[in-house]
Amino acid sequence: MAKLPEGATPLRNPSGTAPAVSIKHENVTIIALPGVPSEMKSIFDDSVAPLMRQAAHGVIFFETSITSKNVMESEMAPLIDNVMQNNPHVYIKSHPKGTERVPYIEFHLSTTAKDTITARTRVSKALIQLTELIQVKGGTVKPAK
Repeated sequence: MAKLPEGATPLRNPSGTAPAVSIKHENVTIIALPGVPSEMKSIFDDSVAPLMRQAAHGVIFFETSITSKNVMESEMAPLIDNVMQNNPHVYIKSHPKGTERVPYIEFHLSTTAKDTITARTRVSKALIQLTELIQVKGGTVKPAK
């Protein structure tokens, strides 16, 4: 039998017995999940995702990813800043994966909005701008896998 921290609420584990808990501290909710991957996933799907949707008050998160080749991240940094300045609701994160000789970067573009159409439109606009800037620098762009 597992012991829970004082004030913690157990979360249902539909695929096993490992405990999961939710506990509030000030204005933060802390959720601890078991390390068994299949149980972690089922608890997340069954209990955590609904809690997150409720806490988000209907806000939609949308993300897409692309990869680029032949442009160094150092060349891209000011261009990313420019695209984010033109699209203040879109966050762009770059992940360099290649080498100096063979630059390869994965980009994640994300936003939140009250509806899916707004979220997709925001990210699409930023994606078009970023793609054009990469191509002007001589790079190639593909959707991420």
